[in-house]
Amino acid sequence: MSAIRTILTRCNGVVRWGGDYSGRKDEMHFEINVGPGDSRLATLAASLGGGGGTPDPEPIAWTTVRSGSSGFRVRTAQYLLRQRGQSVSVDGVFGSGTDAAVRAFQSSRGLGADGIVGTDTWIALVLTVQSGSSGDAVRGVQTCLSAKGFAASVDGAFGSGTDSAVRSFQSSRRLVVDGVVGSDTWQALEA
Repeated sequence: MSAIRTILTRCNGVVRWGGDYSGRKDEMHFEINVGPGDSRLATLAASLGGGGGTPDPEPIAWTTVRSGSSGFRVRTAQYLLRQRGQSVSVDGVFGSGTDAAVRAFQSSRGLGADGIVGTDTWIALVLTVQSGSSGDAVRGVQTCLSAKGFAASVDGAFGSGTDSAVRSFQSSRRLVVDGVVGSDTWQALEA
């Protein structure tokens, strides 16, 4: 036990030991006890010969759609454009009207107005939706779920059926299963 205390002291509060739990003790358990931005974590990692902290996450790659594209991804982009205030028909065909709406949206967000829905434009378009949400962004989620084989009515209401489909989809992609469609779930839906 004195060796464990010596190690914990050297770790400067960064590591927590299960033997110190106030409830059921778990002497085989050790865990990081600080957030990723805590400077003590980087200092400890460096002293142990580690990389010095949490690595930067891999950049998210989104599917690109542009003039001439068609399908559920275009339909989803059209729903998101409508949710963001653009006037565009939702027909799943990336024609001149969708191109104009994408360029107007990109300009409004300070993005390069090239008319291509790539990573930066997707990230600007998507918004978090969850149980109780409604509107065109929910229709976009429902469109993607249906295209991926997860039954969801495209009605714009994030009810129990959509929640169940989102959770099943998240589980199938090894995402956090919380029923919330944030950036990671959107990206997986668009892939």
